Parts: sequence; structure tokens; C-alpha cells
Amino acid sequence: MLMVIVLVAAGFLLPGCASGNADTQLDQDAFNECSRVMRRVIRAFEKKDVKQLRQYYSSDTRFLLPNGRILGRDEVLTLLEEGKYEIIDQEIRNLEFRRFGDTVFSTALVRLDATVDGAKIKGEFWGGASFSRIEGKWVIVDEYLGVPASKD
Repeated sequence: MLMVIVLVAAGFLLPGCASGNADTQLDQDAFNECSRVMRRVIRAFEKKDVKQLRQYYSSDTRFLLPNGRILGRDEVLTLLEEGKYEIIDQEIRNLEFRRFGDTVFSTALVRLDATVDGAKIKGEFWGGASFSRIEGKWVIVDEYLGVPASKD
């Protein structure tokens, strides 16, 4: 939800529905379902429910952190189980979705204060997640926190 969503996703404060850029009902339906997935991911991260999180991430999901480190899904979930993944505070703003067939890309401005495997991550970043519909179910296939966002 990092994300992460996730790594990024874990602490997102999602608005009710980011629909301002939905061109069609199919777009809106996809955006709504991806928002639901993100909210479920948040709850599962808060509960440290690794079994639940496995449902929302594909087995080959990659998480890109601002320090350049790339983690796989199972590595993130192991860190969570071991108490080496902690989100202290996180907020998401300006959430947008774009759909291309069975793929949805989300982008947002993310304020994050977290510790991941001993590394402190704090600041405002551009972040996002990619979703794919696999066997009729939307799952996260990719999450990232990019370069620090400008305060301008």
C-alpha cells in the first residue's frame, strides 16, 4: 500500500475514491476496485497479517525504496513478520489512477516516516503502484517511492 505500498501501501490515507480522471465506467470500476485493494492492504499491514497480504500482491511484486533498494514481496513480508518493517507515519495526497486494459497505474505524493530493515526513510516522495487484473482479481504487481518531491 512500501507502497508499499506498501511498503508504500501500508499507511496510505486514501480518499474515498479518486475518480476525477475516469474517462469511462470501466475506468471508474477499475479505480474503485484498486482503491478497495489499497484499503485492504493498509488494514492487513496494520494487523501484520502476512497471509492476507499475499492475496493482494503478485508473487513477483517488487518494491523500490527511495534509497534505491529493491525488495521482493516475500522479503517485505518476512521483514514485517520479524518486526523490521515499521511505518511510523504516512499520508498520501493527489492520488490519481490511469487504466490501460487490465493494468492500472496509480501515482501520488507520499509523506513517509518509516524504518525498513534498519534504514530510516523520511520525507515527501512521488510514489505509486501498478495493479494488474489476474484471473479476474486486481493485485499489486509493483510499488515504488521515487525521488523526493519538491516543496515548491
